[in-house]
Parts: sequence; C-alpha cells; structure tokens
Amino acid sequence: KNIIGFSHQASMLFPETPKPENKNFLGEMVLKHYAPVKNKFGFHFEEYNPSIFKPVIRSSIRNLNPENKGFYMTYLPSYSDEFLIEKLSETNVDWKIFSKTAKEIHENGNVKIYPIDQKKYLKAFEKCEGILCNAGFETPAEALFLQKKLFVIPIKNQYEQECNCVALEKLGVDSSREFNLQKIRAWIDSEKRIEVDYIDESEEIIYQEILKLD
Repeated sequence: KNIIGFSHQASMLFPETPKPENKNFLGEMVLKHYAPVKNKFGFHFEEYNPSIFKPVIRSSIRNLNPENKGFYMTYLPSYSDEFLIEKLSETNVDWKIFSKTAKEIHENGNVKIYPIDQKKYLKAFEKCEGILCNAGFETPAEALFLQKKLFVIPIKNQYEQECNCVALEKLGVDSSREFNLQKIRAWIDSEKRIEVDYIDESEEIIYQEILKLD
C-alpha cells in the first residue's frame, strides 16, 4: 500500500535535521523502522528540508490572547511534585506546576500545584511569562508561537527529546540536561524570547503535497 506519513518523527529521517554530535544508534534505528512509509513529510521547529514543515499549532492555542502576568508555569512529569516544590521555592518568582499525581489545587509559598486540567492549563499558558518543560515537540512549539520564554530539559534516554533539544538550542532556546537551578535562575532573569513565524500551512500541505501524490 502507498502509505503517506506526516509526523514530527518523520522529520528525524531527513539528514538536514539537527542531531546530537554523538548519535544514538538504537534511537536512529527506532526512528527509521518503527513506522516505515513510502512518502514522508515532517513537522519541526524549522523547515530543514523542503519536505519538513513548520509546526501545526492547534486552534485552542492560536485563539489565545497571550499576555505576561509575571508568573511561570511548568509541566515536568519526569520529576516528582516534592522535588519541583523544593527547587522552585528557591527562585524569586511565582510558579504554577501542573502535576500528573496531584488530586487538588494546593499552594506552598511561591508555588501552586494544579492537577491536569486543560482549561486551567491553557489559561496559564496564555498568561504566564515563561514555560519550563521537557524537550517534546508540541509544548515547546506552542510556547515559541506565543513568544513565551522557554527552558527545556530533555527526558533522559529519549533520543527524540535529545534531538529536539539540539534543534531548540540552535534556535537560541535555553536548556539543561539536568535540573540545573542556577541555569533556570539565569533564564528567569533574562528577557530573551525567540521570534518564530508559525503560520497555518494546513491547506497548503493538503493541496500542494498530499493531493499531488499518486
């Protein structure tokens, strides 16, 4: 069958896509063979190849009216709530932590913990000054689209996240391979925001790429 693949993972199969200096052989094999397709098109932070497009930003993000209320937010499920509270309490800004384990909202000094709630998450996304998250694809792309300050920490032993982190670093995004409080404090004190132009290319992709394939 003629299978067409559209995904962020597909963008990793192009040689122009940023990768770590020391490539992970197993990670490369998984990306190449997990879901093989005849025609592949990728989505990434930049158009590294003619068959790679800018991120598709969901309408719930595009319809937000971003502003800066001075607080920061984070979703880092690879760290416990207790660890994040302890570390972020040592900063001089307010935080909203979205937690996969919390059952109710509670506060601890300058840190407020929220259970996963899409409406509250989007509201925080809209009003925050900066976002601390893992080096996935969707959340960093949405943060860049809204011109929020962004700091990423790739999840260990996830090769795709390491590749994303390298690409984001090339854009100028702050990052750390560990939870580095000193770097996070420096990021909070900075005013650096990365400008991107993530226009909606959905119709162009459909009509100019998909429909012209045999």
